[in-house]
Amino acid sequence: MARYLIYIFTTALFLLSSANASPADKFLGNLTSFERTEQGILLHCENQASLEIRIYHDAVFRVTLRRKDQDMSLLEQVISDGDWEFPEFSLLVEDAFITLGTREINIIVHKMPCRLTVVDKKGMVINKDDPGLGIGWRGDRVQVWKSLAPGERFFGLGGSSGNLDLRGRQRILQNRRISDPENHSYSIPFYLGMVRETAYGIYLNNSYRSVFDFGAGNLRFASISADGGALDYFFFYGPRVDVVLTHYTRLTGRTPLPPGWALGYHHHYTGSSSNYEPQVLAEELSHRNIPFGGIHLSQSYMRGRRMFTWDDRRIGDPQKLSTALEKSGFRLLTTLIPAIRADETYSVAREGITSAHFMPYPDGEPYRGDWGFGPAFLPDFGKPGTVNWWLNHLRESMSGSVSGYFCEDNEPSGRDGAFPPEVLITRSDEKANFAEMRNLYALKMVESIYNDSLGSDSSGQRPFLISRAGFAGLQNYAAAWTGDQSAGVVDLRAAVRRMLGMSISGLPFVGSDVGGFIGQPSASVFTRWIQLGAVSPLLLNRSRTSGQLPWEYSTTIDDITSHHLRWRYRILPYIYHLFWEASESGSPIVRPLFYHFQNDSAVYNSKYQEQFMLGDHILVAPVVEADAQVRELYLPEGSWLNYHTDEVYEGKQEVAIEAPLDQLPMFLRAGAMIPMWRGSSGDSLQFDIFAVRAYSSYLLYEDDQTSFRYKQGDYRLSEFELFPGEKKKTLTKRRLENGLPEPERVIVFRFHNWSQIPKRIRLGKKKLPKISKGVAESGYSYDLERKILVIHIPDLAEEQTLTIE
Repeated sequence: MARYLIYIFTTALFLLSSANASPADKFLGNLTSFERTEQGILLHCENQASLEIRIYHDAVFRVTLRRKDQDMSLLEQVISDGDWEFPEFSLLVEDAFITLGTREINIIVHKMPCRLTVVDKKGMVINKDDPGLGIGWRGDRVQVWKSLAPGERFFGLGGSSGNLDLRGRQRILQNRRISDPENHSYSIPFYLGMVRETAYGIYLNNSYRSVFDFGAGNLRFASISADGGALDYFFFYGPRVDVVLTHYTRLTGRTPLPPGWALGYHHHYTGSSSNYEPQVLAEELSHRNIPFGGIHLSQSYMRGRRMFTWDDRRIGDPQKLSTALEKSGFRLLTTLIPAIRADETYSVAREGITSAHFMPYPDGEPYRGDWGFGPAFLPDFGKPGTVNWWLNHLRESMSGSVSGYFCEDNEPSGRDGAFPPEVLITRSDEKANFAEMRNLYALKMVESIYNDSLGSDSSGQRPFLISRAGFAGLQNYAAAWTGDQSAGVVDLRAAVRRMLGMSISGLPFVGSDVGGFIGQPSASVFTRWIQLGAVSPLLLNRSRTSGQLPWEYSTTIDDITSHHLRWRYRILPYIYHLFWEASESGSPIVRPLFYHFQNDSAVYNSKYQEQFMLGDHILVAPVVEADAQVRELYLPEGSWLNYHTDEVYEGKQEVAIEAPLDQLPMFLRAGAMIPMWRGSSGDSLQFDIFAVRAYSSYLLYEDDQTSFRYKQGDYRLSEFELFPGEKKKTLTKRRLENGLPEPERVIVFRFHNWSQIPKRIRLGKKKLPKISKGVAESGYSYDLERKILVIHIPDLAEEQTLTIE
């Protein structure tokens, strides 16, 4: 009770200090009455305002401000049903407080004035409203102020190029064409907070331009504001980082499994800046055994930047081009833009005007903006008839030729980031101000394309989209990338940080412009960027000024980069499995170190924020210094194996390792079991295992990587368990789900840091022979110098047990 008396005294002081606030500012006053609801509580406060608290989960609740002077509907478009259980909760009413209790948290409602504090079951404050400000509004603008805790950290909001920790900075979320380190075209109003090593998250369910201020210029509070709409936010309690992400993606959706080919190498073909025709480029890449992926055509494939047209002189027959690319193992993807060129000779533009498909000003005149190539209209993607019209043109122009789309210029904004807020767009059958819908425009575009692809593709193939812009929920429909970056080491470094920030914002399918989009990278920067791309979820080589082809540098660079691109193919079983995990739990694929080691203060150091975890078991430290041959990095707690040298390091220390140009520094975490293709044919599956003296396990997910039949059970899930022992170790493989035909392949286990030659190895009761080289159906070999034990067994449906003595 003492701490509550202190709180009341502090509140009074803050109220006195805020007495000089602008007369236009209004705040929640004292609590006047309340009523319990089925999901929570409705608080009636002074200033004709109410605050509704709805409990969705023992660790998730929703806060909504309702004002009599503002009848504003809530944004429901990005919220999935999530199958919430809406748990029971307790309600304790005292003189100064009301406490809502769940099994994981308590929500304390302070009555005078009405403020919220969230505490865990031990009484530790996780998050609280600023006592003197709390929740307020000024006209249409709504805002919530949160007290800053000592050492509190903030991450997310779609990422930035600076420090992953946003403490002391301000982020403005408004999709726009111009990218800068703090504000760009992915407006994800979700952030992860960390207070005393306990994680929580807040998602602002509002699509207006919003400002997140994490103590920029003050040491008192963090604040969240929106220019309009309702103050409506969700709170997620961890206490672990991964749990927060699980809750958030349960609310906004999780990325579906992509087609397997989408995880290969993508080359964005500019046409005008490369000497290579698309099919010639594909044949060259295929000849070098580069993993399959896509050849992307930029806007220059269109006839005069007119959507739904092909420039026959440049592209020829798109169907023939697509067929030629597929013979080389690549898919054809085209760039889509929402802008419809304002040209009276262009039939699509005439149709759009006649049928009122374009967003208008309030007087009915269609909006026209300068899109670089000339004036253009924008379709109203909130209007079902317009969506159908636009998609019909897309199907007619692309059907049978194109496997995916690169959605650009869908922020939307002018060249300087401006856009007239007076423009109208349809929202729930009514016209809405574009200020409300600007951040949703790209989301509505890609959602329409994705859902139409599901319905129009009779083969049941998985769609693949990349979007230049987005909002919360983008992960349901499209991959994202870090934007038009320059081809230098500064932007290489920024690409890593931005990818990690996007990943922690709920966007697992992320990548960057390998080599940079603007300018020509040096040979070393290009090589290091290829290495980063090889471990990124999306591997995209995209340039405005050059083809950026490895063989155009030198034979050495060609060999190094081709090796890493081929290695990308080998590691795809592991990466594809991580996509399955993302689809199931919302976990990122590339993860900042604090995702796994949030109690280690060193991982928050900015000097270690260009290294990351690829899944649970691989630590990657890309070289992001010009021409560096040594990489200083931090190894968190545990044992770590240098992937290239097999040297073992103990964690909780900084190390400096050799990093020649041909190596991407990587470490296997103790307990790692990494599935890879052993060679280019894919007929043998290899597990790199770094087991110390602890139990380790791995679930391997597999499906056909093309269709949605996995939803009907057509997938394979295999469990591998390694049990340690003083005199013997056993490794057991069993099928947990077996909805695919049995593969005809060999599994090769490579045990790293195996200190001695085994006395005998048995598969079941059968003793395995020693083999010298190659891939045998069964047998083993031992490399004494590198301390690597290699065991080959056939991959069979029945349970198999290896015993190593």
